Amino acid sequence: PYGELEKFDVQLVSIAEIMGEVDFIKMDVEGHEADIFLATTGEQWDRVDMMLEVGSTENAQEILDHSQTVGVNLYSQKINWNKVTNLTDVPTNYKEGSLFVTKKEQMWVS
Repeated sequence: PYGELEKFDVQLVSIAEIMGEVDFIKMDVEGHEADIFLATTGEQWDRVDMMLEVGSTENAQEILDHSQTVGVNLYSQKINWNKVTNLTDVPTNYKEGSLFVTKKEQMWVS
């Protein structure tokens, strides 16, 4: 950062509270994505989809593992929005793109 920084408090809410109120979430949380994603349950994904930025290989592995536990599908920009089948399909930084998370069996209907 350059120059003087302004610091301020940010109100936090649980991911469960957010997922109960919306049908789409865009999440870019600067490296905290795995912690937040791991706090979700399968039932919470019944009516919500998410666009997610992943910041590290460790977070990618945790997200992939948890996605299988809760029954959601991952679609990766890194592989032209195809369904993730292994860790190498998951982006691990913003340069590789984002993940789309959904219970749907395909990302879109053509």
